This record gives sequence, structure tokens and C-alpha cells, in this order.
Amino acid sequence: MKNLLILLLASLLFGCAAVKVAETPQALAGCAALDAATTAYTVHAGLAHEANPLLAGSVNAHHFLPMVLSKFAIVGLVWWIYEKYKDNAAARAGVGVATVTTCGVALHNALLITK
Repeated sequence: MKNLLILLLASLLFGCAAVKVAETPQALAGCAALDAATTAYTVHAGLAHEANPLLAGSVNAHHFLPMVLSKFAIVGLVWWIYEKYKDNAAARAGVGVATVTTCGVALHNALLITK
């Protein structure tokens, strides 16, 4: 199961980095969900601590709702910006960077799970 998760996350990360899919808010939403799930698992299992200082207090105390709500808010804001400026190359690139970064965090968490 853990190897399947790693394969899935690695495939998603490679696909997001290599294809224009990364420029879509749908890809960001998927990566954000994977990030939230793997962060909750690794923190709950004692494998990691939340690195974001704004969320560390609640997440490290196993209160995951603020993290999940912040993911929804970020994805919603990015989605709105994308829809408003989707013809702008810089806006699409920004979504791509956010997607690849978020997928990278999820992949890092997944690697911690498999150790």
C-alpha cells in the first residue's frame, strides 16, 4: 500500500511538472488534498512536524481543521485568480509553481511514511 502511494504521488508530481496540467487549479486542488492527507498522517504518526509557522501550533497538536480550511482557502483564491486571468501567462505559471510545490510536499510526506 505504501509503495502504491509513493508511485501515485511520484507519478502525479512528474505529470504536473512535465505537462501543462500543472497550470490548472484542478491539479492544485488534487495536490493540496494529497498534501493535507499526508501531512495529517505523518504528524499523527509522529513522523513529522508541521513546518508552516502559521499552522504549526494547531497541526502539531493534532488539530487538522485549520490546515484543511487553509488549503481550501488557498485553492479557492488561486482558482478565482486563474479564472479571472487565465489568458495571462504569468498567472498560469504561478498556478503551475504552486501545484508543483504542493505536490513536492505531498511526495516528501509520502516518503516519510514509507521509511
